[in-house]
Amino acid sequence: MSVYVWLIFGFFMIVIEIFTPGFFAASLGISAILTSVIVLLFPEIAFLHWLSFIIFNIIMFAFIRQIFIKYLYKNDNESETNVNALIGKRGVVTEKIDDRFGYVKVYGDMWKAISENETEIKKGEKVEIISIDGNKVIVKKHNRKEK
Repeated sequence: MSVYVWLIFGFFMIVIEIFTPGFFAASLGISAILTSVIVLLFPEIAFLHWLSFIIFNIIMFAFIRQIFIKYLYKNDNESETNVNALIGKRGVVTEKIDDRFGYVKVYGDMWKAISENETEIKKGEKVEIISIDGNKVIVKKHNRKEK
């Protein structure tokens, strides 16, 4: 195959990667573009063209793919989801929290709450969620001086 065929195929696969996740099409595209360099250097040896394409693909999938996926397709694993996202958020006590429990409202949802050190927190006070225990939130009084 000619240099142009490898280049067109390579750029086509890179464009396809825009619409598909996983770096599969891009690795084929980059391998094809690198193979076009081999075709320029050794235009008469077709076996070498296919062999270099295969070797470039193996290198892409074995080594470089993980690096590209890590940086290009960043998955924000650091952000919490579900109830764990409540940790650090603030709410308002809707039913007094005594030595057993009470209720707080956080983002419009009511949660059964326990005081961090079993102290009483009055209705209307602002609290901060410090942890989750089953279906209850563990809270402490929100100190206005802290950010």
